[in-house]
Amino acid sequence: MTRLATDYLAFLEAIAEAKIGAVLGRSADEARPLAAEGWRAGRSLRAIRVNLDAADAFTRTALAQDPEALASVLAGLDTPRAVAGRLAAGPDSLGDLAGDPRQRVRVLLLRDAVRSARAVSEPVLSEVLGVTVGFNSRDGD
Repeated sequence: MTRLATDYLAFLEAIAEAKIGAVLGRSADEARPLAAEGWRAGRSLRAIRVNLDAADAFTRTALAQDPEALASVLAGLDTPRAVAGRLAAGPDSLGDLAGDPRQRVRVLLLRDAVRSARAVSEPVLSEVLGVTVGFNSRDGD
């Protein structure tokens, strides 16, 4: 269970940092649209939505025995799932949105919502599953 909880949190971190943050760059001028997963196919936002759906499914399974904890973590996932859904429904790709100064804030909101979902999840998973979240491959050496 420790490994599953650790990997789940690393998964959310990877979505926020590698899949969204890498595309954002430091500013709209420094956005890196080609860093987006599946940028050629225009499926970057769809991939993020699928990832968030998988996080939802894991949460429902891992926390099924504690309805209050389940509701808490699912509430944390609701915002990034809703934001990703709205972004994916539009005609622009993740890279286009990140590079447009007026639309960039929407991508920042998505990244921050995923970070928030991770922050909500960590203490709940630790407590309910009775595990200490360990290091993951993204933590360095």
